[in-house]
Amino acid sequence: PAPIPTDNEILINEWAANDIKAGAGDTLRMEYYVVGPYEELELETTDFVVAGVVAMSGLGNDRRLTPDYPGIEDTENIADWDPPFPVDLRRIRTVDEDYWDEYAATPKAFVSEGKANELWSTRYGVITSVRMTPPDAVQIDEFDTLFETAMLARLNLSQFGMRFLEVRADGLQAATGATDFSGLFIAFSFFLIASATMLAGLLFSLGVETRTEEIGLLLSVGYTLKHVHRRLLAEGSIVATIGALVGLVASVGYAALMMLGLRTLWLPAVGTSMLTLHVVPISLATGWLISMIVVLSVIWFTVQRLGKIPAALLLRGSVHRLIGSSASRRRLRRSFAAISAGFASVMLVLAFATGRAMDPMVFGTIGVPFLAAGLALFSDWCRGSHGHLGPSGTMAFFGMATRNSAWNPGRSILCVALVAFASFVIVTVAANHRDPTRESQTMNSGTGGFALYATSEIPLHEDLNSPDDRFDLGFSRDDENLLRGARIFPLRAVPGDDASCLNLYRPQNPRLLGASPELVERGGFSFATILSPSSLDSEVGNQDPDNPWALLYQDLGPNIVPVLGDANSVQWILHLSLGDELIVENEYGQPLHLRIVATFAESVFRSELLISEANLLTHFPSQSGYSTFLLDLAGFPLDTNDGAAGTSIPTQADAVATTLERTLGPYGFDAERTDQLLADFLVVQNTYLATFQLLGGLGLLLGTVGLTIVLIRNVIERRAELATLRAFGFRRKALTRMVLIENAFLLALGTTIGSMSSLIAIAPRFAGGALDLPWNSLGLILAAVFVVGMVSSTLAVAGALHVPLLPVLKGDQ
Repeated sequence: PAPIPTDNEILINEWAANDIKAGAGDTLRMEYYVVGPYEELELETTDFVVAGVVAMSGLGNDRRLTPDYPGIEDTENIADWDPPFPVDLRRIRTVDEDYWDEYAATPKAFVSEGKANELWSTRYGVITSVRMTPPDAVQIDEFDTLFETAMLARLNLSQFGMRFLEVRADGLQAATGATDFSGLFIAFSFFLIASATMLAGLLFSLGVETRTEEIGLLLSVGYTLKHVHRRLLAEGSIVATIGALVGLVASVGYAALMMLGLRTLWLPAVGTSMLTLHVVPISLATGWLISMIVVLSVIWFTVQRLGKIPAALLLRGSVHRLIGSSASRRRLRRSFAAISAGFASVMLVLAFATGRAMDPMVFGTIGVPFLAAGLALFSDWCRGSHGHLGPSGTMAFFGMATRNSAWNPGRSILCVALVAFASFVIVTVAANHRDPTRESQTMNSGTGGFALYATSEIPLHEDLNSPDDRFDLGFSRDDENLLRGARIFPLRAVPGDDASCLNLYRPQNPRLLGASPELVERGGFSFATILSPSSLDSEVGNQDPDNPWALLYQDLGPNIVPVLGDANSVQWILHLSLGDELIVENEYGQPLHLRIVATFAESVFRSELLISEANLLTHFPSQSGYSTFLLDLAGFPLDTNDGAAGTSIPTQADAVATTLERTLGPYGFDAERTDQLLADFLVVQNTYLATFQLLGGLGLLLGTVGLTIVLIRNVIERRAELATLRAFGFRRKALTRMVLIENAFLLALGTTIGSMSSLIAIAPRFAGGALDLPWNSLGLILAAVFVVGMVSSTLAVAGALHVPLLPVLKGDQ
């Protein structure tokens, strides 16, 4: 028996020893091919020491040790070989043909298993054949049958690309949708719902207050307060029922218009026109019930409040108003305002410190408390015994008008709240509306500093950064001049489901991209969340604390790999969070745990998850070549011969994209500007924001209507006061101007409270340079709302003051 080779030792057979005149102790240099990163064959060499010579008998003369190779084993002569690797057939000698005729593919040399693994193992595995010897008591034919049966029973067909799917179950699971946005719509519609509730309450409250004389008469003749309650509640129920039913019909119509918009105007957001309105009876019943509860509660509380006023005053049509407020209630309001503002301030500091300015929850915990604090302070001012608002002289008239705005505190607070809620929604929507094509594309932006994102239907095995490989692909000299400043990062891809919001269905197996070491080293993009290495339960290897991409190199255990994903896709589409795992099947049919170790705040990777290229090749070895490319044009030359000198980055990107698509068209190559790709991803978000903007506009309309109604009611109730001022010499125009100033003060105050609360909440985004608020359009919207409110108020005041005031002063009216 020949000695077993170790490390750099080699055994050669007798024929090879005689051919090269070598024996034990001699040194041999072996040349062989290995597969490179682009699937190319690279020539390498290794020196071996001959440990012995194997006789041409037994295993030394067993041609079955070499597996069958297409294009080689079925030929009679070496000259007829047709291998898929380069062979110089001119070097074939007569003795080589003689060896092939007698021994075929019998190996000429043997190395240790460990050395073979070191030199020639690939991502496809190591073993090319298995030899088995049956037990002595088992015949070969019997063993063959037993082995075939056992093998088939244990065979995993997934390793061969065959999978059995439950079509109906998978379809139903995917059809559930990636995200139920009903909750999001309800959250953004909360202010509109609150505004509508307050307006309905205001209208019914005014309706009850107009009947104070009737209520006073009923109480005077012996009716109890409970009887009055029941009487007015019954009447209110009839009106509310009819109004709620009309509202339900209108709501269905409004929803139908929204669906029509999604099928036409906002079609890019959903990608399909096959959307229909789905009305759930329970939703309609819930809306009707809430409306009834609100109306009846308002009527009950209003009658309860009026019941505390003496009947004599009610008979005179007077509603007693408490100008002041108890000290305890004033302390309570101020404490609430201080606590709300303090909590919001703390969250604001944390948002600046942690960089979580883009988190919607953080935004809400800043803006909403500030909004509540502003309304609480205004409520305290309305019910306080305040003095002059401003010095005497030119500001005296304005001071009197603003003080009169608190004539009925409840109504004024409701009106300011209506306008503040709507303004808050409008500014919030404008702040979140994005247009990446108008933003600077830096390393920390959503594009990562890359100008182009490209895909290829047929994977490329050439290095697009290499001039030689580009020449082989057919690029001209002018193309070479254009591309020589571009840095291209290729990525291997595992096909899968689209994990972005453009996919209406829930992804089961998201697309995977393998990040190369060059891409990991380059880094880029802004991260929303990062899992600390201590939370990974693994050894910290290759960890760069300044580069979260290095987390892809963490060793988390067998079949557990770290992945990166876009924060929006991970949260809303995959329904995962930092540290969670998504289980898919690898190429061997084994469960593969994809653990989220970091998320991008915004990126062009919304459709996929990123893993390291090494992990991708380990679990998906058949993914040959590169089909996804990121192009960095930071080094783009300015002296090209194609007329692109001095052009902007978008123009340069378009020129490079055109060149790549023209030459690589046969490969199905498609290149897109990254800013436009981000805009395509954001079309869904911007569409939802557009619908929320409509809701905010409807809320402002409700606020304006509420202000107008309150203004008319206040003027009617204050006709005696206005008549007195008229008797003291105030002109009708002055009274009109004073009432309009009151309304303008409430309108401006509500707009300011809502707008400032939203702007403070988004301040951290400004500090990070991640937000460019559309000041012009936003200012026009708020100005238009103010103008419309003032015009409607002017018309209302003109009508209310058109009635002669002298009869009112005499007590005739």
